[in-house]
Amino acid sequence: MHEFTLAQGIFDTIDHYIKDKNIKTVLSIRLKIGKLRKVLPESLIFCFGVIAKDSKAEEAKIIIENVDIIGRCKSCMSEFIIHNYSFVCDNCGHSNVELIKGNELFIESMEVEDGD
Repeated sequence: MHEFTLAQGIFDTIDHYIKDKNIKTVLSIRLKIGKLRKVLPESLIFCFGVIAKDSKAEEAKIIIENVDIIGRCKSCMSEFIIHNYSFVCDNCGHSNVELIKGNELFIESMEVEDGD
């Protein structure tokens, strides 16, 4: 289950960021995850909860935005959503397709409560 490794990386990044800051609690974490990553959101959220237990991020709400797989045809320069992993241009039918989106995995934002 690669979700556990991803959750660990997300937690480590957040923990490192808040380590020397006066933060009481991490309220929410917004992630952007490309569909090519084949992440199961429920598994990622569960794994994060296990990893974050007894930390400032324990109660954080995980918000996941799935990013469609987008390709650009190198023949006609058309951009299109790739369905069923078919890297064939919707416009001209060529398979000379460049991936533009869909492989992302990053923390877009985080909401925290200050310790003051």
